[in-house]
Amino acid sequence: MERPAENEYAPFYHKYISLIPNGDILQLMEKQNEQFCEFLAQFDEERANYRYAKDKWSIKEVIGHLIDVELVFMYRAWRFSRNDKASLHGFEQDEFIANSDFSKLTLSELVEQFYHMRKAAIPMFSSFTDDMWCRKGTANDSTFTVRAIAYIMVGHVIHHMRMIHQKYMQKVS
Repeated sequence: MERPAENEYAPFYHKYISLIPNGDILQLMEKQNEQFCEFLAQFDEERANYRYAKDKWSIKEVIGHLIDVELVFMYRAWRFSRNDKASLHGFEQDEFIANSDFSKLTLSELVEQFYHMRKAAIPMFSSFTDDMWCRKGTANDSTFTVRAIAYIMVGHVIHHMRMIHQKYMQKVS
C-alpha cells in the first residue's frame, strides 16, 4: 500500500504521516500495538497520573485520548469505505478529556482498551478492497481517503509516544 498523497488528508495531519516508516501499514499497525503496550509497561499507577505541567494531560489521559481517536478514526474510515458522502463532524479533544475520568481506570485497563481498539481496527482495514482504501469522505470540513486515515492513526500514536518520552520519562527513573 502506497503512502497517501498530500491531497488525501488535511495539511495538519502531515506531521503524523511523515513520522511513519516505510512498510505495510497493516503490519505497522500490528507491530505498533505491541510496542505501545510494552512502552507503557514502564509506568506505574502513580506515574501514569503525573502531569508535567498544570493544564497538561496525564499519561492516562493521553492513552484515553488515543483510544478516543482510534474509535473516531475507525468510524470515519468505515463510513468512507462504504462511500458515505455525508460530512462528519469533528470532535474537540480537550472536551472529550474534560468529560471523561481516565484517572478512575487503572493503567492496565487503559492499555487493554487501546490494545483491543487497535486489534479491532486491523481486521476492519484488512477487509477493505483496493477501491475502498482510495475512497474519500469529509470530516471536520476536510477530505480524507481511507488510506490516509490508517496512516494518520499510526502516526498519531508515534507522535504521542514521542511526547510521552520527551515530557514524562524524567519521572520514570
